Amino acid sequence: MSKVSKQLKIVLEYIWLTTAIMAIGIATYETYQTGFKSAVPFYAFFFLALFFYTSRRKERLKNN
Repeated sequence: MSKVSKQLKIVLEYIWLTTAIMAIGIATYETYQTGFKSAVPFYAFFFLALFFYTSRRKERLKNN
């Protein structure tokens, strides 16, 4: 695997992690401001981003 490919996988991991952190922050804010019902899509997006982060991380570590 080339060095660029390894770096790209790491960058994508951090993008998904950052997205998950932002989504949980927005979901928490929305929960306090308007209630849980309006924050459900943000919580769903948080779990989706967290899933992609963990799957990419496991894939990268397995291939090292």
